[in-house]
Amino acid sequence: MSFGWQSAYLKLKIKLVTTIIKTNLPVTSPILWIACIQFFIAEQVVRFAWTLPYSFATNYISDLGADACSAAICSPWHTLMNASFVLQGILIAGGAALAWGQWRPVQRVGLALLEICGLGVIVVGFVPENANQPIHNMAAAAHFLGGGFGIIALGVTLNGWFRWVSVIAGVLVAAAVFELGSGGGTIGQRIGIGTLERIAAYGIAGWMVALGVWSSFQPSSATYAT
Repeated sequence: MSFGWQSAYLKLKIKLVTTIIKTNLPVTSPILWIACIQFFIAEQVVRFAWTLPYSFATNYISDLGADACSAAICSPWHTLMNASFVLQGILIAGGAALAWGQWRPVQRVGLALLEICGLGVIVVGFVPENANQPIHNMAAAAHFLGGGFGIIALGVTLNGWFRWVSVIAGVLVAAAVFELGSGGGTIGQRIGIGTLERIAAYGIAGWMVALGVWSSFQPSSATYAT
């Protein structure tokens, strides 16, 4: 039964990609960034198969990608979670790459940071936390730092209300990352290290989706800060 859910989700991803290819839909940055919503779906699907008590407050998201069981961690659908990490990185970095030649040079700092963000989570997917903890942690740090500072750097160049939404989101992500880097600190003790990580991870993924939606409705002349 578990395999059936996992197989169905993977088939859905393949079908979406195939549909885009067959219908010759233009692959643009907004489309890729909006597709980052898959991360939220994948996390909940994989958590459904978790065999031990799971807490958003105390468990890291990467626990869902661990490919071996221990006394505290056991994720039967770890392959799906790791595939989602890799796909998320491709969507983030791919969108930034497509935007590189279309957006202003001043925005390339933010786009470059998003490339780092995307590459970081790709490595996270290929190197689970239990396989090589140092590499996994460095890749996660690249994802979070690239994402947080990328949101700020790109956000300040955007136009209208979304500029301020972006800056606030980036600051929250960066603050959560620094708290994680210090071991969680007082805030981590109060809300849980897992919650702190999710502020960073959800902040990045959610902002990418929001950026995709927002930019898809903007004429090129209104995309940038004035």
